[in-house]
Amino acid sequence: MSEHDEAAEIERDIDRTREEIDETLESLREKVDPGRHLSGAAEGLRQGVAALYGHDADSAEARRELRRMVSDNLLPLGLIAAGCAWIFYRETQRLRRQERLEQYRAYAEARAREMERARAERAAPAPAMDEAGLDEPLGEPAAAADPLGRPAAPRS
Repeated sequence: MSEHDEAAEIERDIDRTREEIDETLESLREKVDPGRHLSGAAEGLRQGVAALYGHDADSAEARRELRRMVSDNLLPLGLIAAGCAWIFYRETQRLRRQERLEQYRAYAEARAREMERARAERAAPAPAMDEAGLDEPLGEPAAAADPLGRPAAPRS
């Protein structure tokens, strides 16, 4: 595999990781969507009031009773709303931290693979060269010269 192919594979791996992170975060956002939870809570409250007072959930009488209950209990409802807002705020902060952590992990993993590949390239043995500097493997010399430069006797 060439260096270009390895770099392209690393980039594809990073892109796949980013897509997985995006999908995970989107599913988490859907789970903690305050609008979804509040509309469900409001519907449940409306039906509960209607059942409590024996009215149809869509009747004007049920809406009037619900308004009266809310206006009579503003402080407790305000505290509940503040608590819900705090929970959603904290969850949003946690999701942001998690997103940054996942992005950092993906970057760190890609960087570690890149460094490992570079380390492996540096550790690979260099090809042997002959005395003339040619990139040919060294073999057994046919006949070696002695230190004074005289040709050696042929081997038998």
